[in-house]
Amino acid sequence: MKNNNEMDKAISAILTLMLIALILTFGLSLFEIPLPSLIEKPPIEKFLWSYRGLDILIQAFLILAAAAAVSALFRIEKGPGAVEEAAIEKFEEKEE
Repeated sequence: MKNNNEMDKAISAILTLMLIALILTFGLSLFEIPLPSLIEKPPIEKFLWSYRGLDILIQAFLILAAAAAVSALFRIEKGPGAVEEAAIEKFEEKEE
C-alpha cells in the first residue's frame, strides 16, 4: 500500500510539472507575452566565407584528415595478430 501511494505521488508530480510546462509554453502566446531571447550572434558560416584564407585552410585540413582516415582503413597490418582467424571449436562425438 505504501508503494502505491509513493507511486501515485510521483506520477502526479510529473504530470503537474508537464502541465505547468505546457501552460508556460502555450499560455504565453495567448497573452502575447514574448519569450526572452538570447543575444543574436552572427553565424560561423558568415565568418568563414568572409575570410577566404581561413576557409581554404580549414578545407585543406578536412581533405587531409579524410585522406589519412581512408588510407588507414586500407593499410596492410604486419606482425602477430594481424591475420584474423576463425574460431573453430573441435567437435567430439560422444560414444555410448
